[in-house]
Amino acid sequence: MEEELRYVGAETGGAAVLDMALLSHQLAYYLGVWHGARVCESEGLGIDLFASLLPPQDPAAHLARRISEHDYDQPGATLEVWNAALDRILEQAQTNKINQEIPELISSLFRRAIALGHGHRDIATVIEVLRGSLGT
Repeated sequence: MEEELRYVGAETGGAAVLDMALLSHQLAYYLGVWHGARVCESEGLGIDLFASLLPPQDPAAHLARRISEHDYDQPGATLEVWNAALDRILEQAQTNKINQEIPELISSLFRRAIALGHGHRDIATVIEVLRGSLGT
């Protein structure tokens, strides 16, 4: 994938703001993948089939494959790392009086997964919270 540089202004915070916006998008997208995986499971369809419908290079396809394979133990970034980024998104929303319902929902799932001992694992492990299981 070719990287594209963008000038975001003289203020040094612009890049951080865009990073938060992109992470917010990705996390909300992942929320849909977790729910979609549960929809498939509830109807007896394999999550691998769901994953195959997503573009192969899409991070959501990677997440769905990890869920399908219960592959949580070699993360690119741990759930704790993702949670720290989400804490910053929540802080920014509170400071700027932005509705926080979506990041709060995701944060509640992260906190529950971390409480189950999944903080050192891949973000895909959030599915275990949605399954209502204590999966390890």
